[in-house]
Formats: sequence, C-alpha cells, structure tokens
Amino acid sequence: MIYPLAWLIAQPFFALLFRLKVLGAENLPRRGGALLAANHVSLLDPVVLGAAVRRRVYFMAKEELFRHPLLAALIRSLGAFPVRRGTADRRALNRATQLLAQGKVVGIFPEGTRSLDGQLQPPYAGVALLASRTGVPVIPAAILGTQNLLTKKGGFKVLTRLEVRLGPPLLPPPRGKRADRTLEEFSARVMEAIAHLMQAPQPQ
Repeated sequence: MIYPLAWLIAQPFFALLFRLKVLGAENLPRRGGALLAANHVSLLDPVVLGAAVRRRVYFMAKEELFRHPLLAALIRSLGAFPVRRGTADRRALNRATQLLAQGKVVGIFPEGTRSLDGQLQPPYAGVALLASRTGVPVIPAAILGTQNLLTKKGGFKVLTRLEVRLGPPLLPPPRGKRADRTLEEFSARVMEAIAHLMQAPQPQ
C-alpha cells in the first residue's frame, strides 16, 4: 500500500513543481521482468525515476542507507534492498534475480555511485550479469535535471525542470565461453545507450 500512495504523491509533485517530462515511456514493458538502468547524479534519482514510470520499481540502494533504522524501514517498505558497492554482492544479486524472475522491474545504477560532475563513469558488471542470468531486457534511462534540484541548504529549486528519457530495450547477452568479455561488452552497450539519451539538449 505504501508504494502506490508514495507514487500518487511524488508523480504530481514533480510534474507540477518541476515540470517533470517523460520521453519513451512505451519502451518499458507493461508486464514481465525488466532492468531499468540509469545514470546517477543525485540522491533524488530513484524517487524521480520511480515517479516517471507507471510500474513499481524495486531499487538497489547502498547499504549505508540501511544503517539508520527509520530510513531503513521506510525504503524497505518502498521495495528497496541493500547492495554493497564495489563488490560482487551475492545477496543483492540473488534478491534482484528473484524479483526479476517474479516479473518485477528492478532499478539499478550501473555506475555504482553518484557522478560528481555529471559525466558517466565506468560501469560495474552487475547490470549485464543480471540480464544474462535472468534473460530480461535492459531499459536504458537518462535522468536529467536532478543535479540542479537541491540547494546547498537542503531546499528545492522550484524552477528546475526535470526530464526522464527511456530508450529501446536491450536484449541480454547469452551465456557462453566468453562470459567475462561478453558481460563487459554488454555493460558498455548499456552505458552507450544511456549516453545517447543524455546527449539531446537538457531541460533548463
């Protein structure tokens, strides 16, 4: 019950105050498992991305957020689950695999952490590994404007414009003898797709 209510609050909030625009929403399948892979520049990226799509998104979130009991309870209720950054976190991968097998949408930031300058960083192999393991498509996404949303004092810049762009699905790589190289190549394809979505003029 909490996620639908949160979505009903967040979607009009960002749409009315920050003119949130969504392009390519039809690229996210209406049913079945899918990985939603996006760039990452702000703590608000999961909230904005979740508000931009109609389906519920289960996000991987850095484990540090789960060290605060109240915050952990809130984000768990919204479907988030912890991941240890910089490592092959088997527990997180298994949880994501389980959700994808159930036909859910899992949100993931391939860079693993926020970019301080807005430029894409090298990806980890998690998105390719999950796609290969489960056979679900990867939907590349670009989140634009969130880096300008928060003021240094923690307030919102109401005149900020937000935009989320979803690209065509990328089919997962097959399992094979060249597994490591195949995963690396697919990760690069995902980042190239995200970069392409980001290249169009950004909202002012």
